Amino acid sequence: MKNRRTTHIGIEMPGREMLEFLSDYELGTPGKLRYRHTGIGAKIKAMEPIPFLVLRRDGQIRGGIGFAFRMVHQAGVSVPAFNIRYFSIAPPFQSTGKHPPARKSREPDRAGMLKRYAGRIFNNPWLLLGKEGKDPTFCYAFIEDENRRSSGFGETMGFVHVRYFQTLLYSRFFPRNDPGVTGVKQEEKDEVLEKVHSFYRNHILFTPRNLFYRDDYFVYRRDGKMVAGLQANPEKWIIRDMSGPDGFLFTRVFPHLPVFRKLIGKQSVKFLAMEGIWAEPGHEDDILKIIESVMNRKKIYMALTWMDADGPLYRMLKKTGRRGCIGNCFRPVKAAVVVRPSDGFDEGMEKMRTFPAYISCLDMT
Repeated sequence: MKNRRTTHIGIEMPGREMLEFLSDYELGTPGKLRYRHTGIGAKIKAMEPIPFLVLRRDGQIRGGIGFAFRMVHQAGVSVPAFNIRYFSIAPPFQSTGKHPPARKSREPDRAGMLKRYAGRIFNNPWLLLGKEGKDPTFCYAFIEDENRRSSGFGETMGFVHVRYFQTLLYSRFFPRNDPGVTGVKQEEKDEVLEKVHSFYRNHILFTPRNLFYRDDYFVYRRDGKMVAGLQANPEKWIIRDMSGPDGFLFTRVFPHLPVFRKLIGKQSVKFLAMEGIWAEPGHEDDILKIIESVMNRKKIYMALTWMDADGPLYRMLKKTGRRGCIGNCFRPVKAAVVVRPSDGFDEGMEKMRTFPAYISCLDMT
C-alpha cells in the first residue's frame, strides 16, 4: 500500500525556506515576457510584516501568497490594507482555468483547498496577523492585462478592477551629471515626506513606507531649496523569456551592439525603479535632471516607473518627453489594480474608481 501524501495550507512568516522557494519565482505572462526578480530577501524585510499563505506537500513548500500589510492613504484618508506579493504556485498545483476531469482517486483537490482557504483570508485579512479584526480593510494586487491565469484566479476570489496603470521607460547612452542633484539628509526626510504627501494627496494606495529604501532618494536643489525629487532603486531582472518584436530587439539584437550593451545584457536587464516622483510647478524638467544624474552615478542607463495613466504625473512626464531611444521604442506594459474588499468594506470602493492610483516601485520589483 502506498504511503498517503499529505497536503497542508497555513499562515507562516517568511524564513530561509520561503526565500529559497521564491528564488526560482517567475513573473510575467506565458508566451510573453517571463522574468525573475533579484534581492527578494532585502525587499521582504523592508515590507514586514508580510505573512504568507503557504501550501505544503509532504512538508515541502509548493506554493505561497504574500500579504504585505501597510497603511495606505486613500485621497487623504488613512486605511489599513494588504498588498498581495509573490503569488507563486508550483505547476502541478496551478489551475488551468478549465473544468478538471472527473477525479478517479481520493486525493484531495489541492487547488480547491487553496481557494477555499484564501477565500476565508480575503473575507477577513486580519487573520493573517493572528487577529480577528473588525476594522474594514481590503487586499489589492497588480495584474498585467495579458496574464489570464492570474486574472482568472482574481475573478474567482471576488477581486474587481478599479484602476489601470502602465510603465514609463527612460534611457540614456551618455547621461549627464548635474551638481544640483543630491541625496537627502536624515533631518530633511520629514520635509520630503510633506512634499510627497502633498503631491499625492488626491491619489489612492499612496504609501510612504517604501521611500528612502537604502537611502536612494534624490532631490534637485535650486538656490538651496528642494524643488523636485524621486526614489531610484537599482534593480536587476533575470530574463527567462521575451517574445514579440520587443523581445527580439532586447534579447537578439541589442546585446550584440556595442553601444547598447551598457543598457541590456544577454539574459538580464538593469534599471532604476522609480517612485515618489514630485516637482514644484515650473520645475517638471528637473525630474529628468535627477534621472540622468542618478544614471550617471549608478552606471545604470535605463529607468522605469509605473503610474496611473489618468493621473497628473503621467500627463506631466509624457508632456516633458525626452525618454531616450529605448524609452521611445519600448511599448508600455499595461496592468490593472484589482481590489478584494473585506466584509464590511463598502464606502471606499467608489473612491478607488475615481482617484488615480499610486504605484510603489518596490511592490513591482
